[in-house]
Amino acid sequence: MTVEPWHWLVFGLMLTIAEMFVPTFFLLWFGVGAVLTALVGFILPISFLGMVVLWLILSVIFIITWFKFIQPNFKNQTKAGLGASAIIGETGMIIKSPSELDVGMVRFATPKAGASEWACRSQEHINVGDRVKIVDIIGNELLVIKA
Repeated sequence: MTVEPWHWLVFGLMLTIAEMFVPTFFLLWFGVGAVLTALVGFILPISFLGMVVLWLILSVIFIITWFKFIQPNFKNQTKAGLGASAIIGETGMIIKSPSELDVGMVRFATPKAGASEWACRSQEHINVGDRVKIVDIIGNELLVIKA
């Protein structure tokens, strides 16, 4: 049986489609390597062993590029589900001023730990509209200071 370039194309597309069911971005690079091997096979006459070696080299290059250079640059924008230390140091704006007897409210531009508005307390006088920084979390309330 002779392996034709279109076999590599089908194999690459199957791997790429299989990636939709596996959340690792691992099969994708083998699929892209197979598709490129098919394209090279359509242009140049390469033996089966040459195609396998080309596919493996391309796949390894894509995997190394993904895990070493591209994936580390993706940042997770949400901090939901993380511990308190993940939101300490964040800044927000006071929308209800806290007092000694009543809690205030602070609003964040992006949700922090799943909510964009949090109850807060402060040991200093803070007015509505002031920018504040989270210094601690006490129960479900934030301890804030002026930023």
